[in-house]
Amino acid sequence: MEQMPLSDERIDKLTGLIKDSFRVRPNEDPVYVDVSGNLDRVRAKQHQVIFGRRGSGKSCLLVHYHRSIAKKDHTLSIYIDADELKRLGYPDALIRLVLRITEDVARATQSRLARILRRRKSPLWAQAGELRRLLDLAEVSDVTHEAKRESQTTAEGRISQGPVAGGGSKTTGTTEGVVSSYKAEKLDELERRFPDFKRTLQEGFDKSSYKAGAVIVDDFYLFPRAIQPDVLDYLHRLLRGTNLYLKLGTVRHRTTLQRSNGQSIGVDPSEDVEEISLDRTFEHVDSTRDFLELMLDSMAKKVKIDTAGSFISSDGLLALALASGASPGTTSIRW
Repeated sequence: MEQMPLSDERIDKLTGLIKDSFRVRPNEDPVYVDVSGNLDRVRAKQHQVIFGRRGSGKSCLLVHYHRSIAKKDHTLSIYIDADELKRLGYPDALIRLVLRITEDVARATQSRLARILRRRKSPLWAQAGELRRLLDLAEVSDVTHEAKRESQTTAEGRISQGPVAGGGSKTTGTTEGVVSSYKAEKLDELERRFPDFKRTLQEGFDKSSYKAGAVIVDDFYLFPRAIQPDVLDYLHRLLRGTNLYLKLGTVRHRTTLQRSNGQSIGVDPSEDVEEISLDRTFEHVDSTRDFLELMLDSMAKKVKIDTAGSFISSDGLLALALASGASPGTTSIRW
C-alpha cells in the first residue's frame, strides 16, 4: 500500500483528534473499539470490578456504556466519578454516593409533569433529604435528652416517686427534668437506617420503566485505601438483591476490596463480584498492536483516511505497542 505523506493536512487533523482523546470525559462520547468482548460483559446483570492500569481503557469502556449502550438496553445508568469525592472523609464520601444513587433513581421515576412542577413528595426524595441532613452533621455529635417525670412531696418534706404512703399526708406535685447525654455517631445512624434506605431504593426503582440499573463508580482507586473496603461493603449490600448493579472501575495495585478484623468487610472477588481485567503484558503485544490498528482505523475514518495502513507500517504499529508497555491507551500520549 502506498504511504500517504505525513505532511498531508489530514494527518494534522488526526493528530489533533488523538490529542483530544487523551482524557475521556463523561459528557462526551469517546471513540471505543471492543476487541476482547469486555463490552458484552459490562452489559451483564452482574456486580463487577473492572481492573486496568491508567490508559488501559477503563473510563473509555464505562463512559461508552453509560452514554450509548445503556440507553439501547433500557438500563438506567448512574455514572459517578470518584475524583469529585476523593477529598471527602468517611463516611461523608459514602453518604454522597448513596445520595447520588437515590436522587438519580428518584428522577428516573418522576413523571414529566412532576418534573415540570418540581414535586418531590416521594419516599425517594424524602430519603435524599435525610441523607443531606446526615451529611451536614458532625461525625460525632453530643446529644442532650431531657425527660420529664412527676414527683410528690409529703407534708414532712420527703420526696417520693409515685403514690405517697399514709392517707392523711398532704402532697404537692412537681415536675423534674432528668437530663442524659450521649454521643451520636454519623456512621451508626447510617447503618441503623440501612434497611430503610435499601427498601426505599428498591421499591422506588421498581416503579420506574427501566429493566435494570447500573451504578458506575469510575476511578474508585482515588478514594483512600483505608476506607475502600467500607465504601464497597455498604454499596454492595445496598444494591445486592435489587435490579441495580455495581460497576467499579479501578487500578488493581491501588485498590483494597476486602478487609478482615474478625469480620469480613468489603467484597470477595471470587464470590461477590465478577472481575474484568483490561491489564495486558508483553505476552499480549500482538493483540495490543491489533487493538491500536483498529483504534487508529476508527479515528482515521473521521478525517477521511481509509485505514491506518495509509500512514503507518506494521513495524510502526509494533513500535507503538512496545512504547505503550502493552497498555493501548497510553500509546496516544507518545503519539
